[in-house]
Amino acid sequence: MVTDRTKADCKVAFALIKNIKTDILIADCPYDTNEIVEYTKNNSIEIVILPKSNRKLKINFEDSLRSCRHIIANAFLAFKH
Repeated sequence: MVTDRTKADCKVAFALIKNIKTDILIADCPYDTNEIVEYTKNNSIEIVILPKSNRKLKINFEDSLRSCRHIIANAFLAFKH
């Protein structure tokens, strides 16, 4: 998803996330919003988002999923450069 510079991606992302059927949500830390985290909990979706530094309750996830998130993030970095 690409948004213009004046819009926070996480605001637009929630509209997409709530219309997708999935068991796991993998995202980067800007998507660590209370709205997204609550939605995933309420819909039994496992969440793999690196938490923002100011998150009081940390999100725990499996190391294997953390590795997948890292691989995906690196792939997107390759596209950017």
